[in-house]
Amino acid sequence: MIAVSNQPQILSKQNLSFELGFIFDYSIYKYKNMHVIVLGYKPVILLHGIMTGFESMELIKSRIEEKHPGTIVYNIERFGGWSSLDNMWYQVAQLTDNLKNITDKHPEGVNFLGYSQGALLGRTLLQANPDHNVHRYISLSGPQAGQYGSNA
Repeated sequence: MIAVSNQPQILSKQNLSFELGFIFDYSIYKYKNMHVIVLGYKPVILLHGIMTGFESMELIKSRIEEKHPGTIVYNIERFGGWSSLDNMWYQVAQLTDNLKNITDKHPEGVNFLGYSQGALLGRTLLQANPDHNVHRYISLSGPQAGQYGSNA
């Protein structure tokens, strides 16, 4: 029987992203005479597209949580609906605080997934804040090369 009061000693906490090409972290714990390796996914930040809100990303959030239990998912609730039409640089300035608050909680790094305008905002956030610790940036339907439309 294992006593609950015996806490495992953390020997090291490493990032396997580069070694394996995945988005895992691992921790090595020593408990009594055993070494245990625990794998876990990095937290994920989700950012919705234009004229929608965080609700539009709930399916992705729930799917991540279903397939990778224990993964922390942040679904950004800012600039939904009409406010998604606010000046983009204003949105970037406001979202910078959100990014910093989240990444400060996870020094091991996070993954960022943006959809449509959320992908464009995400890329701008990362380029405007080079000291971030986002390990994977995923752009879903993001206009990364800009947009083209008629002049009519």
